[in-house]
Amino acid sequence: MKILEWNVNCAVGSGNGRKELSSLFPDKPDYDILVLTEFYRLDDYGEFEEIIKNWGYEVFITDEQKNRNDIFIAVSKEYEPKLEKNQVAREGMPDFLAIPLKSGHKDFVIVGVRFFGDYEDKYSQFIKFLHHINCYENIIIAGDFNNAKIRGDENTIYTERQIDRLYSYHEEGIMKKYQQFEYNYHRIKLWFAQNEISLVTPIEGVSFPYKSSYPTGSKIDHFATKSILISNVEYLPTELSDHYQLVGEITV
Repeated sequence: MKILEWNVNCAVGSGNGRKELSSLFPDKPDYDILVLTEFYRLDDYGEFEEIIKNWGYEVFITDEQKNRNDIFIAVSKEYEPKLEKNQVAREGMPDFLAIPLKSGHKDFVIVGVRFFGDYEDKYSQFIKFLHHINCYENIIIAGDFNNAKIRGDENTIYTERQIDRLYSYHEEGIMKKYQQFEYNYHRIKLWFAQNEISLVTPIEGVSFPYKSSYPTGSKIDHFATKSILISNVEYLPTELSDHYQLVGEITV
C-alpha cells in the first residue's frame, strides 16, 4: 500500500498560496492513499474532487471553517475507507482528519495533520492531538509538523534535559532559547515514543527546500506509526508546491 503526503500550499488568508488545484495531479498518481495538507476548497475544488473520484478514490475533507486550511484525504475504494462519525472540533487543535481503513483482516486509521501558528500554539495543539489519537491501536499519521530546524541526531530519542540543551545556547554568559525550544523535532519524537508511536523521517533530502530563513532546507513533513510498518520513505522534489512530496510503502 503506497502513501503520499504533500503540503500543497493553499495558504488561506495569506494571499500568497496557490490559486487552483487542477495542476496538482496531471495524471492519476501511483498511490493508494493521498494526504494533502494546507489544502483549501479553491474555485476549482468541485472539478478536482470529481477527477480524484473518477480515478477510483473515496474522498474526505475536513469540515469547512473560515480562515482555516483543510486536510484532504483520498483512499482507494478497495480499503473500505469511511469518515469517523464524530469528527472532533478543530478549535485549539491542528488541522487534522482521521479516516478508518481496512486491509485484509486488520483495521487501522490514517490521520492527516498540519500544525500551525507560533511554537506555543503548536505545542498546545500537539498535546491535545496526542491525547486524541491515543484511542487508536493501529495508526499512521502523515503530515506537516512545522518543527523548524532539527538539531542533533535525528535518529536519537533524547531525554527532556538533553533536548533543553540542544535547543538553547549561551550568549555573553546568558542562556537563551532557540525559537523552537518548546516545540521541536526531538520533543515530538520523544512524546510519540512515550506513547508507543514511532516518528519516521527520510534519511536523505528535505521537505521544505531552500528559503532565506532555511538556507539548507528543512525536514518538517513526517510519518508516524503505531503497530504499522512503513518503508521506502523518501522526499520527492517537485516544483508544484513550496514543499516536496513525502512518500512511503505501508505494511499492515
